[in-house]
Amino acid sequence: MLQKVFNFIKYNNAFTIGIMVIFMGTGISFAASDTLRDSVYSSSEIITSIDNRVMISADLDNFNFNLRISSVKEDDKSYYVTYTYQTLAIANSIWQEVSQDKTLTVSKESLGNKDLGLYVAKELGDNINYELSSGLTNRIGYISKSYYCRVFRAHWKVVGFKRKSY
Repeated sequence: MLQKVFNFIKYNNAFTIGIMVIFMGTGISFAASDTLRDSVYSSSEIITSIDNRVMISADLDNFNFNLRISSVKEDDKSYYVTYTYQTLAIANSIWQEVSQDKTLTVSKESLGNKDLGLYVAKELGDNINYELSSGLTNRIGYISKSYYCRVFRAHWKVVGFKRKSY
């Protein structure tokens, strides 16, 4: 009996046509009816407004990163230097000064006979210079290139501002 059912499904075109009618009928009803379509697929768009006044008026040449080393810990293989610094970032839809906490891991093997204090001072100086040159400058440069921005990165609405002259 089960073999007859399998043969009917395999060799009878009426079964295939019936399945297609069911799928196409369901698809057409989803496409035609708003309530059915929204029950399966719904979307919403959220536009976030970001205030850029702090970013535009920032004086990066005199920006104080307020770098502080919080702690230095060690284990058998590495030193762990925890530090804090101030930077500009988006928080609560506003560019503002934000405190960043990070940990620098220094391998004892790679340090060798070098002084840990001098090595950490150089690494943290390089990190701050990178933050200044790549992070903040690129963010401000991107914003200040256009005269009035209406859209920032496709979905962020930007508050209007005047172009900064260089």
